[in-house]
Amino acid sequence: MLVARDEAEGYARALPTDHGWPPFILVCDIGRAIETYADFFHQGKNYAQFPDGQSFHIYLEYLRSPEKRERPDQIWTAPRTSTPHAIPLG
Repeated sequence: MLVARDEAEGYARALPTDHGWPPFILVCDIGRAIETYADFFHQGKNYAQFPDGQSFHIYLEYLRSPEKRERPDQIWTAPRTSTPHAIPLG
């Protein structure tokens, strides 16, 4: 997963400058989990586990529950308005 995260950060660095840095990087362990990383400073220098080191995994079986889908839904639909305190830990 670390290699996948590095690859995702490489894709973010390859974006045109006028696009800015994405606030989130998502890495998927197919069939198991999605790992979420965020950089709310939009500098691409410090993507940290989001919302924290204990809860940055979104296990795929959790997505069956509507309340557990709130965090990934917000990441996909309103990433630039999300803050660490606005998204439930799930």
